[in-house]
This record gives sequence, structure tokens and C-alpha cells, in this order.
Amino acid sequence: MHFFSTLLFRMYRNLLFFCLLIAGSSLFAQTKVGHVNTGLVLESMPEAAVADSLMRLYQDSLTTGFQMLEQEFEQKYKNLTDSVQLVTPKTRQLREQELQGLQQQMQVFQQESGRMFEYRRGQYLQPLVLKLQSAIDSYAKANGYNLILDTSIPGALLYVNEADDLTDKIISSL
Repeated sequence: MHFFSTLLFRMYRNLLFFCLLIAGSSLFAQTKVGHVNTGLVLESMPEAAVADSLMRLYQDSLTTGFQMLEQEFEQKYKNLTDSVQLVTPKTRQLREQELQGLQQQMQVFQQESGRMFEYRRGQYLQPLVLKLQSAIDSYAKANGYNLILDTSIPGALLYVNEADDLTDKIISSL
């Protein structure tokens, strides 16, 4: 008797698995999927060149500010080493403290400039990303897509069919 109940259980389990498989494949068949390389689309947008040049200008201004601090530090360090024999220990200690303060200021400047650059970068790219998202949304709705994946991150998707690549279509819709 136990043999038949186990066999019956296995048959029901297999039937349930088969029904789920059929139902799942029919649901998947109704799902239209495409993919877009958003990195390529963003690069192709004319506004990207403007944002890129603005980011370069901002990066240059941050670099110039750091170089000024660096030059000030180097000059004061040179003055200290050149006059170490001529100054009193108290004056030498004050100059060393000043150099330590400049070093800390340089470290803070580097950290803050990185944070400020990322913030500014976000400000410049946000309108482009919103425009891209709007174009993808419009294209997906107009062409019956349920899901559009981003292929701009290498290795995030293990396989994509190139026939489903919508990158050029999105670029032309912008």
C-alpha cells in the first residue's frame, strides 16, 4: 500500500510541476523583453558633450585649487628646511604646526573635492538620465515591451540576444 501512495504522490507532484511549467512558459511567451546599453545611448546624446565639458572645467578648477595648496605647502616646507639652523626652536615648532595644518587642509580638500565633483556630476547627468528614461518608457509602451534591461554593466546579464537590442532604436528616438 505504501508503494502506491508514494507512486501516486510522485505522479501528482510531476503533474503539478508540468502544469506550472506550461503556465510559466505561456506567461513568459506573453512577456516582450528587450535590452538597451544606456551607456552608449547617453554618450550619443548631444547634451552629453556639454555635460562632459562642464565636468572637465569643474575638475580643472578643483585641481587648480589643490595645486595652489600644494605649492603653498612646498614653499613653506622649503623655507623651513632652508632656515632650520637660523630660527629658534619655538619658531621652528610653529612652522611645523603650520605645515601640519596645511597637510590636513590638503587632505580635507581632496576628500571634499571628490564629494563635490560627484554631486556636480549628478547635477549635470540627471537631466540626461531623465530624458533617456522617458525615451525608453515611451518606446516600450509604443512597441508593447513589458521589460527592458540595461546591458551597460558588463557581466550583469549573462546572455542577451542581439536581436532584442533596442539601443539604436532608442538613440534614434531621442
